Amino acid sequence: MHAAVCGGRYGLCDAMRPASGADLLRYLRKVNFTGLSGDEFHFDANGDGPARYNILHFKQLRRDVYQWVKVGQYLDGELQLDIEEIQFKWDEKRPPESVCSAECELGQAKQYVEGESCCWHCYNCTQYECWPIPEAYLRPDSAWAIGAMSFSSVGILLTAFVYGVWLRHSSTPVVRASGRELSYVLLAGILMCYLVTFALVFRPTDILCSIQRFGTGFCFTVVYAALLTKTNRISRIFNASKHSAKRPILISPTSQLAICSALVSIQVLIVVVWMIVAPARAMHHYPTREDNMLVCDSYVDASYMIAFSYPIVLILVCTVYAVLTRKIPEAFNESKHIEPCADKETQTDATEYNKLTNGQTVQSIVNKQDTVDKIHNNNVKSLRNNDKMVKYIEKSEKKSERSDVL
Repeated sequence: MHAAVCGGRYGLCDAMRPASGADLLRYLRKVNFTGLSGDEFHFDANGDGPARYNILHFKQLRRDVYQWVKVGQYLDGELQLDIEEIQFKWDEKRPPESVCSAECELGQAKQYVEGESCCWHCYNCTQYECWPIPEAYLRPDSAWAIGAMSFSSVGILLTAFVYGVWLRHSSTPVVRASGRELSYVLLAGILMCYLVTFALVFRPTDILCSIQRFGTGFCFTVVYAALLTKTNRISRIFNASKHSAKRPILISPTSQLAICSALVSIQVLIVVVWMIVAPARAMHHYPTREDNMLVCDSYVDASYMIAFSYPIVLILVCTVYAVLTRKIPEAFNESKHIEPCADKETQTDATEYNKLTNGQTVQSIVNKQDTVDKIHNNNVKSLRNNDKMVKYIEKSEKKSERSDVL
């Protein structure tokens, strides 16, 4: 203050005679020095000096011997405490409890004392209370899960084997005439049906529930979309042959794949909208007071039928087409059962259609087919599953066509 007011001159200047009390207090609060004890001294915001306390503990050193021991200090708002030096009871490190009520044991519940928030009485729980109910779900090591996974594994191997055989003979007339591209799509759908089983046997999570919701309906959609595309193609080909020799539109392999993809995309759109509106999640379901089932939410309210509604429509349409094409010549029928009622789907390709509609009537097709059937029946034992059989039948068809022209 003297340096600021008097400019460093010796003695008191007129400005400090008398000194302003407010100014003096302001300068005093800024005082900071080291005292004779070696401790730092200063005033805090309230005008108080630093708080310095030694924390002493009346400690039992041995039997019947007690002594005050410094275990810490409080210095300028900071507490320093040596917990290891504190002893509340002889040979007892744990501090004594100071609570109104102890925690209740397992199988007991709290009943608070009226007017108190930290005091309670413990009473024994009745049936269905307190004890957690263990969650139940289909575990991979259960008999049902092992059976399902074993069946699916066999199906995956068989599907892979058929796919390999189909791929190896993909250039043969038999494979090309049966709709090669859609057959691959059909095998892919069957393979996905087996694979989705593994998503159903593990502990439900939000991710697995999303996979289940999408996969269960999608794999069936792929299968029946391929079947519907095939049967629709055969129906259009034979219906067109009754009225004209002109080739119907959209019967090429590329067109068939485009139609099948469009049918599958409808299912994808339905499930995506469903997932956005109501995301899949795993939840605990209590059908009874003794059961705690961990399941996906769509299985609780039966909303999983949303994923199956579109495949059911495809199945019904496939059945209708199976009935419509049940009377076509047997040489163009693969005898694939679409429904247990033994309805059959049919196959042919563009080259076979050109043979069928080359200025012939439906009756001439049947007559020609009778000739081919006779030749086939006489040679089926020796030419079965052989490319020579297909070539032999095609040669017979050409001879039959020339005879029809004559």
